[in-house]
Amino acid sequence: MTTSAAQLILSGARLENTTGPALIADYLRTDQSVVLNSDFTATGVGGLGTLRLVGAHIGGQLNFEKGRLENAAGPALISGARVVDDMLLHDEFTAVGADVRGMIRLADTRIGGTLLFAAGSLRSTDLPPETLVTLDGATYTGIPKPGSHRHWLWLIREHTPDYATQPYQQLAAVYRAAGQDREVRDILMAQRRHQIERRAITGSDRIGPKSPSGPSASATNPGAPSFCRSQYFLSP
Repeated sequence: MTTSAAQLILSGARLENTTGPALIADYLRTDQSVVLNSDFTATGVGGLGTLRLVGAHIGGQLNFEKGRLENAAGPALISGARVVDDMLLHDEFTAVGADVRGMIRLADTRIGGTLLFAAGSLRSTDLPPETLVTLDGATYTGIPKPGSHRHWLWLIREHTPDYATQPYQQLAAVYRAAGQDREVRDILMAQRRHQIERRAITGSDRIGPKSPSGPSASATNPGAPSFCRSQYFLSP
């Protein structure tokens, strides 16, 4: 079923469901932006996610600035939307969740503008840090912000649940379109190293969640945040 609206603004709203998702907006269609910012809070429970936007079409921005999503037993956000303009998951955006497939799941999300993904904090409860975000299949047209390409390479390598070619290729594509060939080479070399390492470990180019017994994010990237045993934070 498709629900249509000119725009959806829930700034400052508080939604809670103790038995399932707090907001199901699958197949929502808007002509303008969806704004879930300014202390917007959604709390849900379970594997269906706290906030769902599967198959949604958003005619402007998708704005989560200063919003908060919580789910003690599943993903905080399941997208898969087509967003005509920017997707804003930054400026004190906070999420808490627990899902081995990714706490913030952006798989197959199509972003016509820029992806701004600079969470004030993401916390994956009692799960390793590579369960924070799923990017496989997500596309965007501008160079993602904030941070350099090396920050995004670290995010893809250390905080996604499995190896996949597409997130690297997508990152390379936007840098190539911007004429930044040196960064493109860095991205493709990093992808190849990751691919070789995963194949050597598993005999496959694609595997499930990485073992928590492997090297820590701070060991592989000296600039990465440190993580405690049961709570994982990703800060800009």
